[in-house]
Amino acid sequence: MIENRNKIWQPLLLIAGGIAVWGVLLGLGAYFAPAAGTPSHDLRRLWIVIATSATFLLFWLAVLVLRQLGSARRRERRPPGSSTASDRTAATGQPPHSEE
Repeated sequence: MIENRNKIWQPLLLIAGGIAVWGVLLGLGAYFAPAAGTPSHDLRRLWIVIATSATFLLFWLAVLVLRQLGSARRRERRPPGSSTASDRTAATGQPPHSEE
């Protein structure tokens, strides 16, 4: 079960890490970019870009955690012995076969 969780979260962590690195690079670009009317090395621009990227990542982290908690609650409320197609898929690793 833990191995399945790692398979689910590993790509998400890689994407989030890539977005975090991208946000830092954008922030550094904003810091070093020359701009008319403002100092060329303005820390406010760096922190605004990094804070915006961090807010974006935290929003999606919250959405994913709330989704995970909601699905765990739904699993707990199901009566024992009942299974759905998604449960069978998770248990076997293969999609359910259709009866055609």
